[in-house]
Amino acid sequence: MSGDVWQRFTAALQRLTDEVPELAHVVAGQDPGDAAGRYRTIVAVLSEITWAASELDDDRVRQWSASDATAALRTAAATAALEADGLAVDAAMDSDAHLRRALHWRRFGCRTTDDLHRRCAMDVSRGSLRLLARTGAGRVTSRLELQRIRLELVRDLRRQYADLRAELLTRVPSGRAAVGSFEADARERLAEVADRARDATARALGVSGPGGRWPRPEVTGPMPAQRPDELWLGLVLGAGFGLGAALGLARLATGLAGVPDGIGGAVGLALGLALTVAVVGGRARLHRRAVLERWVGAAVAVARQASEEELAYRLLEAQAGMATADHKTKN
Repeated sequence: MSGDVWQRFTAALQRLTDEVPELAHVVAGQDPGDAAGRYRTIVAVLSEITWAASELDDDRVRQWSASDATAALRTAAATAALEADGLAVDAAMDSDAHLRRALHWRRFGCRTTDDLHRRCAMDVSRGSLRLLARTGAGRVTSRLELQRIRLELVRDLRRQYADLRAELLTRVPSGRAAVGSFEADARERLAEVADRARDATARALGVSGPGGRWPRPEVTGPMPAQRPDELWLGLVLGAGFGLGAALGLARLATGLAGVPDGIGGAVGLALGLALTVAVVGGRARLHRRAVLERWVGAAVAVARQASEEELAYRLLEAQAGMATADHKTKN
């Protein structure tokens, strides 16, 4: 099955690149020869296509990435990788098997310490939930099941936002030119996590999804510019440090090295100016980095709160639907 998955994936990728020439640089390469290698390669290629889709703004690429066929290929590759390590994956295709498989591998992914197994288990769980949603038989029928779903969704939601926060913090730039692109990328990644959480909620509840999209929270952009008092403080500190270094060097050059006073003073002045510029510029970069790090924390917190509020609202809708169904049954 693993080899068949690789052939199907490379064929699908070739059709996509033929249709969208801008993705010609995305290639799967040679067959890794093992199930784990195939899975890692497929995930890497899909991530690269997702990144390219944000830059191309092409609906064809987005539809291909979110299609059932692409999700099935990723799930099949994850299944093959798990089975290659001796882990059995239930291959039944009825609705009960989809739900049972999704729950089993979600719990397995939360327990295991192996990164490959965890990622494969989550892909198998998501694929099973997708199949369950297509059968239309996964609607929640008990309050106990609803509470279990809430706990699992909240845990998964918080883990995803925590992983995203850690990833963004490692990529915070200090250059002024990179602030705009970093903010746009961070907002896009937050939207992706929110969309995944929305889809996971719909699949877990066995519904097609909300009729209207939940409004995305307004997150104020970062303000990397320094305040006037901070700017003046940086200039004063930089100038003081540069002046002290200039005087020290000039005295050293004229008193010990025997350099004429004019030359020693010029060298000291040049060094002092260079140090002043370096100190002021370095402080400005550190300030921008600190501002962006605080903004990442605030943006992730706001987005996570909005996703949790949406999740609570969808669960409340499901509970209200169960209450209505119980009332009709009793009548």
